[in-house]
Amino acid sequence: MKSLNRRQFTALVASTAAGISIGTRGRSASAAGPNEKIGVACIGVNGRGGEHIREFAGDKRVEIRALVDIDDAVANKKADLVEELQGRRPTVYSDMRKAFESSDIDAISTATPNHWHA
Repeated sequence: MKSLNRRQFTALVASTAAGISIGTRGRSASAAGPNEKIGVACIGVNGRGGEHIREFAGDKRVEIRALVDIDDAVANKKADLVEELQGRRPTVYSDMRKAFESSDIDAISTATPNHWHA
């Protein structure tokens, strides 16, 4: 067998992993269909998180279904904004684990402070 250099090996592993993930991806009952909106939870909604909210609210394929922030006042103020932008108020959580448990969340957006990035 011909030996591979590092670049070839990395490309081979990446393409194999992509192929496996595409080939074995089954549709679960909670997976979004082609005509359904993607349910998003935004975590950390003050500052940069507000930009995430505005971007997601402008995308017709997405529905912001949950906001997570430790500060209830900030989270509720942003929930008012989301309701104004998309016509539906998202669920507000102070603990991100609760949003992770929700079956209607398909993706998350995290804009937490620097000390959370560890």
